[in-house]
Amino acid sequence: MNLYFSTKEVATALGVSQSSIKRWCDAGDLEMVQTSGGHRRVSMTSLIQFLRQSQRLLVEPKRLGLPVVEPSMDINYEREREQFKQALIQSDEDAARAVVLRLYLRMERISVIGDELIAPVFTEIGNLWDCGDIQIYEERRCCEICSRILREIRSYQPILDENVPRAIGATPPGDVYSLPVGLVELVLREQGWQALSYGCEIPLRSMERVINEQKPRLAWLSVSFIQNRETFLNEYASLAATALNAGTIIVVGGQGLSPEMRRKMDYYMYGDTLRHFELFASLCYQSTKATSEASRQEMEAVIQSFL
Repeated sequence: MNLYFSTKEVATALGVSQSSIKRWCDAGDLEMVQTSGGHRRVSMTSLIQFLRQSQRLLVEPKRLGLPVVEPSMDINYEREREQFKQALIQSDEDAARAVVLRLYLRMERISVIGDELIAPVFTEIGNLWDCGDIQIYEERRCCEICSRILREIRSYQPILDENVPRAIGATPPGDVYSLPVGLVELVLREQGWQALSYGCEIPLRSMERVINEQKPRLAWLSVSFIQNRETFLNEYASLAATALNAGTIIVVGGQGLSPEMRRKMDYYMYGDTLRHFELFASLCYQSTKATSEASRQEMEAVIQSFL
């Protein structure tokens, strides 16, 4: 896929004049880069962010390798789930990608796409595997296809300033389910966090080390499976204590954490849905920004007192 487009290509895809594209670029509404010859080029990431912020739809999206989005079509998640499930089971990656990107281009939040589309579809796929209707390789293939789609969406999210609050996440040893931890990363990045998922099967001792070294504001643990409950609880207790000393907020989620398990754990929030993570993360982000701004003003006042 071409990651950069000329103003003419973007104008054709949007159904507007080339001068409009140049005007938006010059005004900073649509980010662009200039070639050595002085020509404007618009990246796919900049274009998609512009579409989401301006709520515009592409007239000819296929010219840019994007799916068609009908402006008058209401979002019907029951229909979208069936299309997505069938595309995954049939290994039709283009069709599966089209379903997710259509929703993303319709300005749906990642939390909604995850809760209303991806999570229920993979619950159905898991049930099909449990019943023997599909093989394990087919279930894993579905996961791989979805993971690639999520990585593509991540590439379309804006690059965030290094000064924004940081967040890290992972799954514990034995937990190979990459979709939940990856979705939380996308949700947090959409909220403005400098979020980074370290992936699956990360020893909790390693997470402690990262927290000690990087002092992230937030750490999330996605737990779909636990190898040994006693070992997990002991190592988690150490992780929670380290996070507390570092000023890191720990949030957890996943079907591997039963109410009984959670009663033995210290954490700030347990999320049943991505929406829960989104709301909590938004609150933490605003609180962190307010604290940072207050600290900045205090420092400026101290500096002024010495002038």
